[in-house]
Amino acid sequence: MKVLSIVLGSISVLLLGSTLLCGFWINSHTPAGTAPEASSITFHTQIAVASVIFVLAALGVSIFAK
Repeated sequence: MKVLSIVLGSISVLLLGSTLLCGFWINSHTPAGTAPEASSITFHTQIAVASVIFVLAALGVSIFAK
């Protein structure tokens, strides 16, 4: 269970880091007064949802592991 917890935690950190990095990049390369492309918003929403799922799974494994 320790290995599973470490793997899930690592995936969560990687997903969150990539979402933040890409979000900051899109923000810095989008001209002022314009909205980013809808596809990039959808992509980041999907990555954020995956991050939440992996965080909850890691917490569940950590709490219920004996």
